Amino acid sequence: MEDVVLPVRQEKLLEELASCQEEAPEEDAKFCDDFAAFQALRKRCLDQQAARRKEGDAQSQRLGWLQQLHQVSSAAEEAQQLVMAKLKHVEAEQRELERKTRWLRNHCQEALEHQDHLNAYAEQIAGRLEALCCFDSIAKELDDSELVSRPVQLEELLQRLEAAAAFVESRYDFLDAPSCRNTFDHLRNRVCILLRSNLQYALEAADSQVQDLLWQQEEDATSVDTQIFYTSFHMIAPSVKPAMSVLYRQSHLHRQYAATLDAAESSLADLRRSFPATHWESLKELTPELPELVRQATSYLLDTSSREIRCFEAFFEPRRPQEALQSLLKELCHRCCQVLLPALREHESWEALASAAELLKAELQDFRGGS
Repeated sequence: MEDVVLPVRQEKLLEELASCQEEAPEEDAKFCDDFAAFQALRKRCLDQQAARRKEGDAQSQRLGWLQQLHQVSSAAEEAQQLVMAKLKHVEAEQRELERKTRWLRNHCQEALEHQDHLNAYAEQIAGRLEALCCFDSIAKELDDSELVSRPVQLEELLQRLEAAAAFVESRYDFLDAPSCRNTFDHLRNRVCILLRSNLQYALEAADSQVQDLLWQQEEDATSVDTQIFYTSFHMIAPSVKPAMSVLYRQSHLHRQYAATLDAAESSLADLRRSFPATHWESLKELTPELPELVRQATSYLLDTSSREIRCFEAFFEPRRPQEALQSLLKELCHRCCQVLLPALREHESWEALASAAELLKAELQDFRGGS
């Protein structure tokens, strides 16, 4: 190997290196200890660095979790604010709905009250129209031949007729009021004619039965049983009295009903007068003593009067005054007087007249006590 000339600096370095190699054994041991310490320190530093890195990762992870939690919380807060805003909107809508509901309820209440008012007004109008337009329905009911046999329906018809007539009469300024009053008068006439015809038919039927019995006993008229003049009348009276009772109860509504009732009672009284007074004639032909004649005539008068009253009550309701019955009873008294007066004129003895008066008084007291 050829000699190489080195620079001065390199030579100094080689010398220092050589001197270092000479001191190497002592310095190597020291270096090893230092190196081991360095290695331990380095390992410790690495461990601490790894721990710090791990802790940093954990902190980073926690920080990331906190950031995520913050984001979730922020999102929840935003959602809560949105929900609160919607709740406020819903609450506002609810208040508006309540306001509209109250308004609708008040409006419905007013509408119902207005409807009730209109219904009441319509009922008033319907009542007025019914009063003005009830002629056809009443006339149709009067056409029913069985109406007289249904007193409840008959009484309702009369009340409806008079209520409508009273309404029309109170509204005299109506344009159709005069024609309506004429129509009501016509309907009253129909009712009265219907009742009188029904009574007349019943009386004719009863009279026909009496005449048949009298014809069968024509040969011996003086022995006619007084009961035959009443039996047929009492048998037929139940078919007539309900209608006559209705007429009596409604007679205060219009004078025409009262006049019809009087005429019906008069027709019965006239028919009763038309029957032959066979027993009175037989009393005229007999010539008993005055007291006996007074007793027989008075007894027959009281018995006949009682029978006539019961016959009248079978057809009509008792009332005061009842002029037809009173006139019939006066007729009976007149017949009794016609029997007694000739006998009383023939007796000039005051004693006989006094005895007859006492007997008449006793008969009357007995009759009052028995009745």
